Amino acid sequence: MSKYKMRVLGWGMEGCAHTLTNEEVQKLRDYKDKNSHNEYSEMYSELPEILESFEHGDTNWWTASRPYVNSSLRFVLINENDEVVWETPHTETLDVYELDEKYGLPKDFENLMENIDAHPHDGHENILCVIEDVKGTLCNYIIESDEVPVVEDFGFSTHSLESPVFDYEYMDKMFYKNQELEKDFEDEWINGKSLNIYVFTLEDVNDGVYDLDE
Repeated sequence: MSKYKMRVLGWGMEGCAHTLTNEEVQKLRDYKDKNSHNEYSEMYSELPEILESFEHGDTNWWTASRPYVNSSLRFVLINENDEVVWETPHTETLDVYELDEKYGLPKDFENLMENIDAHPHDGHENILCVIEDVKGTLCNYIIESDEVPVVEDFGFSTHSLESPVFDYEYMDKMFYKNQELEKDFEDEWINGKSLNIYVFTLEDVNDGVYDLDE
């Protein structure tokens, strides 16, 4: 049995969301005004000092590293000799439901999808959302197979990260034949391209008003 590595290349996000109290929302707004910041992203390094419950990479809701599903997303299969076997745009892989019909995916595979969002709702009325756009080798998947894997034996599930001002489609779970593959970040190599920080509140959404870092 041989081991292969599939690299995921393109654009992606390093993001997180943190639920805020009303007092914390006001604290962020006051700090922004007092220090004459035009954007919340200018306060990125100071967030743990402003919010006692917030730490970069350790929030009270979700953190996520996800490839965006767009024209930049592509896959490269590497063999044990570190040679490229094939490279393909993501559109050449099977739809995940076609893959299920062909091989039969794990039972209730749809429930494996990790839903994340940044739209205020009951229980998360106030949200601090940090989105860093990155580009490069976003992650890898390790495949062990007796035969050389072909593009048509791969498929992935997608989901949308929704908010009052943006909606990003991202790649969630990757499958090879009938198995879910485990994501590996050992060879991750990315460059940060932009940083946006948003403060969303349910009250502002209901009033048609929101804070936007643009």
